[in-house]
Amino acid sequence: MAASPVKMAVGGYTVLLDRYSHDVALDNPLRQGGVVLHTREIKQLEEALIKRRGGGVLLVGENGSGRKSIVYNFSNRVVAEEGPVALKMVRILEVNMVALIGNNPGKAALAEVLGGIFTEAIRAKNVILVIPQINNYIGRGHGGDAVAMIDISGVIGTYLKRPKFRLIGITDYEGLHRSIEQAGEIAAQFTKIEVARVSIPDTMRVLKEEGLRREKDSSVFIPYATLKEVAKLCDYFQGDMAFPQKAVNLLDDLIINRVNYGGREAKIISPADVDEYFSGKYQVPAGAAGQREKDILVNLEARIHEGLINQKEAVKELANAMRRARAEIKKRRRTIGNFLFLGPTGVGKTETAKQLARVYFGSEKNMIRLNMSEYQTMESMEKLIGGAAASGVLTTAVRDNPFSIILVDEIEKAHSELLNIFLNIFDEGEMSDGMGRTVDFKHTIIIATSNAGAGFIKEAIEKRVPLDGDFKELFIDRILREGVFAPEFINRFDAVALYRPLDVAECRQIAGLMLKEIQKGLAAKGIAFQITDDLAAALADIGFDPVFGGRAMRRAVQNKVENAIASGLLSESIKPGDAISINSRTWQIETETPEK
Repeated sequence: MAASPVKMAVGGYTVLLDRYSHDVALDNPLRQGGVVLHTREIKQLEEALIKRRGGGVLLVGENGSGRKSIVYNFSNRVVAEEGPVALKMVRILEVNMVALIGNNPGKAALAEVLGGIFTEAIRAKNVILVIPQINNYIGRGHGGDAVAMIDISGVIGTYLKRPKFRLIGITDYEGLHRSIEQAGEIAAQFTKIEVARVSIPDTMRVLKEEGLRREKDSSVFIPYATLKEVAKLCDYFQGDMAFPQKAVNLLDDLIINRVNYGGREAKIISPADVDEYFSGKYQVPAGAAGQREKDILVNLEARIHEGLINQKEAVKELANAMRRARAEIKKRRRTIGNFLFLGPTGVGKTETAKQLARVYFGSEKNMIRLNMSEYQTMESMEKLIGGAAASGVLTTAVRDNPFSIILVDEIEKAHSELLNIFLNIFDEGEMSDGMGRTVDFKHTIIIATSNAGAGFIKEAIEKRVPLDGDFKELFIDRILREGVFAPEFINRFDAVALYRPLDVAECRQIAGLMLKEIQKGLAAKGIAFQITDDLAAALADIGFDPVFGGRAMRRAVQNKVENAIASGLLSESIKPGDAISINSRTWQIETETPEK
């Protein structure tokens, strides 16, 4: 192993430390004179390490944000003698915790060896230790249990109090809150440096440098426009990692894909290639809309109405928002659209969101659904956005799938403080979760539903009051006066759509849609199911309910149709190859078996 040039000149006897560490200066992937990000954080690190009271520093940031690069660039400054005089000729040594734990099983043996390493670092007088993912070894709240059932906070806590002991720990926000802050007073012994999010312009500086390196290694030409498209798409859709790492990762994936599958076109990666690869890998629309997607967007209302009866106002508002967002008419710093659907239960509010997910996103998997009746207390705040004990339901779902519909059912039942969370999302398009991480909502559609004021709508129908624009204003004014929602909350929505109850004719259409779903499922089993007008009409007569709308219809279909078919399938009175229908008077299954 190569010897550190600093160690050859100065320093103490560090045989144990040398066994379980490596010198960052000898294994530094960042060359002198390259792009340097986080200059403010590097200066903060240097200032923290020269304090007389001790030098325990925590670099806290999102995965991929450049925490390790701060250490590398700090090492380059030390080697070039550009840093503070007090840090001249220091050795920056990264501790190999995996080897240390593996070779010293048992708490007592590990503590003894670790104490020896720390003692050598102090006696050498010119050593700064680095422990990546330090949260894995402090406390039991996160990581430690899974890694080795090891908690070294007691040993570290003792040495952090010594003036000449200098340690850089690297962690993320989750590890900070779940592990380090839960380990007694140890968090207070560190100087915490938060690593800021890297901007797109700074990411482009890194991409240009990394692009040149990769061009040389792969012989694949990467135009500047291609790098811009990489940064743009990562900004849009990848919320689970920070810049610049997520952009560099995508660039590497593109080069590997092009070298292995590019054929004759392997010598260049165009912006269109980036769009095609990204769309295929992440199943999101990237780049200019293709013909198929254009057809969907132009005819979005008709496509949604294939599975939704009436409610034209809400569907039109949704479709317009989708078209504006996809055409990128202006720079958005908020969500694609925020909508509030008001009306009685069972009239299609939730079904509208489901149908949009099916038509545009491809399936309901891209829909995040929250039932706000589960978030009626302040204690449920942590369940929604996360905390020290667990990740948040909403924030985790959006980080995992940032291009999605968020359906917030029965929003009037949520605690008022939780509604303030959504105010910030509506305005800024982002929020901080319980771990302190920024979660991007700019590529989501938020649809909130509420049954508030349903009684007022019922009264209006009984009095034959038209549910037009004038009634809508009266309706919203009433729920505001009743204190269901605050005016500033209502005003944050792009549109407030009023859903009216369904009539008998519309219930007949809904029955037809439900029967077609059954027909499709039976067709996959090789069974033909004939749907008649009489059957849909009979179900509508049974299922029509001005109060419960389509939900009463679904119960009628289940009781009269699905139960009978299920019994026939299990008893094998219905077999593949059969053609069946249901008598709308007796509700008996009539089967026609083809002759052999």
